Amino acid sequence: MTLPAHVYRTDNGPNHYSVTVVDYTGTEKLEAERVKNCKAAGGDGDLCNDHSRGDIRGAMLYATGQLIEKSAKLTHLAYSNADRVEGHEVYLTNTDGSRTLAGIYMHENRLYIIEGTVPAKSPPPALFYQSMGFLDKDGKRIRYNSTYSNGFPPPGRAR
Repeated sequence: MTLPAHVYRTDNGPNHYSVTVVDYTGTEKLEAERVKNCKAAGGDGDLCNDHSRGDIRGAMLYATGQLIEKSAKLTHLAYSNADRVEGHEVYLTNTDGSRTLAGIYMHENRLYIIEGTVPAKSPPPALFYQSMGFLDKDGKRIRYNSTYSNGFPPPGRAR
């Protein structure tokens, strides 16, 4: 399924930084239409089941796998959080010796992929992906008082 996404990118000399946001909020509606068309065409069983919840739940893992596949070497993979929104932390060494550090998070059915890539022997771009934070609809910073897992009721917010 094709989902709306936007890539925010900037370069600073040989350093490259990007934030990709993929909007999964319409996934259930798109999947319902796909299921309807599948059944109308005579399909049944697993082929015509609604996969939207699995697609949303697997989005972070899929994005992490895509980052790893394009790298020469995975040097670090860990569970992480930004404002207690759970995610993945990935460090990669690319074929040209450059390094990519990334954070992948899912909040309110939006997938965030934060990547910084720097040349070999440059300081790692850790501050870039670690500076990730979330804002609510009023522009106020969100920080939860326990772990936020997309698809589950959000915990209370910290002050």
